[in-house]
Amino acid sequence: MTKEKSNKLDLNGKNVKERFEIILDPININSDNNLYYRLISFFKLLPLACKNLYGFSLGKAGTGKSKVYELLECNTVVGIPSVASLRGNVNSNETIALLENEFILFEEIAEGAVQTDALGLLKATSTSKRFLKCNENEISYNGSYIMNFNYYKNETSLKDIKRENFKKVLPTIVQDEAFLSRIGFVLIHNDSTVGNPIYKNNGSSSPLELKEYLLSLRKFEADFEKFPKSIFEGIENFTSREQEIILKMLSTILLVLYPEYKKKNNFFEIPNYIVEGFLDIAIHFHSFISGKYKSYLTEKSIKLISELWGYPVLEDNILKILPNDRILVDKKEKIIILATNNHGRNQNEKEFLFFKEKLKVGLTPIESKNNYHLLTYKREHNCILSNKFKIDENNIELRLYRAREMQKEVLNIFKENVYSYIEELFRRNIFYITNDIAQNIYFFLYGVEIFIRSLSRVSYNPFYTIIYDKENIITYFKWCIESICDIERNHNYVLEVKKFLSSYSNLFSLEELKFLDTFSTKLDIDMQEGIICKEIIEINKEKLRKYIGKDINLEDKDYLYYIDKDTLSPKIFIL
Repeated sequence: MTKEKSNKLDLNGKNVKERFEIILDPININSDNNLYYRLISFFKLLPLACKNLYGFSLGKAGTGKSKVYELLECNTVVGIPSVASLRGNVNSNETIALLENEFILFEEIAEGAVQTDALGLLKATSTSKRFLKCNENEISYNGSYIMNFNYYKNETSLKDIKRENFKKVLPTIVQDEAFLSRIGFVLIHNDSTVGNPIYKNNGSSSPLELKEYLLSLRKFEADFEKFPKSIFEGIENFTSREQEIILKMLSTILLVLYPEYKKKNNFFEIPNYIVEGFLDIAIHFHSFISGKYKSYLTEKSIKLISELWGYPVLEDNILKILPNDRILVDKKEKIIILATNNHGRNQNEKEFLFFKEKLKVGLTPIESKNNYHLLTYKREHNCILSNKFKIDENNIELRLYRAREMQKEVLNIFKENVYSYIEELFRRNIFYITNDIAQNIYFFLYGVEIFIRSLSRVSYNPFYTIIYDKENIITYFKWCIESICDIERNHNYVLEVKKFLSSYSNLFSLEELKFLDTFSTKLDIDMQEGIICKEIIEINKEKLRKYIGKDINLEDKDYLYYIDKDTLSPKIFIL
């Protein structure tokens, strides 16, 4: 039995980011490149490690479409050659047919460089996984390939890359739907996805060692039977062919990064978030072919992508997806913004410099790293992410109703306590209603009425109709308290009642009135955190429009900004 060669790449015991970088190291992909370009470079390697996996690579010259394959010394042909070249020619000096190669790079595919019958052979071979070598002997086809196309459209955002646009650069016969349905992924090279590629001089392992490693994986395939079914919910609505292609990519990714699991096929031991994350990344690169764009940044992939970026996430961190292919990491002491491609980097630079000058409604910038791919903002303790506030008018109405009903109940208890206190005070003291005392009570009640009238528009019985006996004085005091507490809440009931009673220090001492303070907090309407109304959104929109100078769609589900929990004013970092 042939002894299996040892893995010189030394992946065992490494975390996912370290494994990712070790694979990219031999092809000189510098970690200073944006993450999306590193993902593109990684996906270029998959067809070498997988049977019957096909992809398109599109972009203008100088964006590195072929550089990886040059380093790996892959079989490269210009255009799609003739049928005879593909399946072999008995009269040729070539010992093997092109289709016998494990991997082929078809370079410079353009109109006129593809023969119809040759493409027909590729399509048929990709389906049946068999071909007639030299048109005589039928043999298995296990090859994979990448086709390179020049594509000069330079979309700013990935979601703007439309299938109908890049199909125009494909030769007419390559646009055949039956052929396109067999393509696994599309890699777009432009200013937003690639930027200016940065390459190292030499990696710690050689490109040929990497190539040998990748080719050694072709006989293996990950078994997904033991994985939780919930991981694959995202592909349930795909066609069976699409599911097969996407799972083939996922299987290859796991094999490349976790080769130690291949013997026992225990890939299910890999953390779920890594499997789910790479599945959504595979779906993203396939979505260009299907024409139904899927972002690589999803709720299931965000943790993995943050770690691949180089920013591990702790349990108490908050992770959120931002517009323009960016990630927010909310830590206790600061806020980190990670740009995953050049488009996000450009947005980071614009916002960071803007808020450095205009801090009135912006979070305070602290620093930028890696050419604005990473930004740090000050974490203000009283601010909360806008998506923590839910807009639900019915819920607000219900909560307010319940809070006010509770307030009424507490207020009634409060009044009953005040009434009992007043009754006890007056009934335990013997008042002799002399002319002098009557005169004093007369002026006392006159003051009470003026006070009540100043708080409310309710009409009162004139003070001179009151009969100055003990019971009527108690009744009148109760009426005063009731009047204060019935006024629409624009002040603190407890404070006003206390102020009213304590103004007559000969009757009510401050020490005796302390018991009223226990009702203050109970009478405040406490709205549960997380509920705001649409009016606040509109007010914040206006504030931001005024200070930033343009309209912002704050109702976008992917739009995030911070809100001061006390004032509900915005603290923004996204333009």
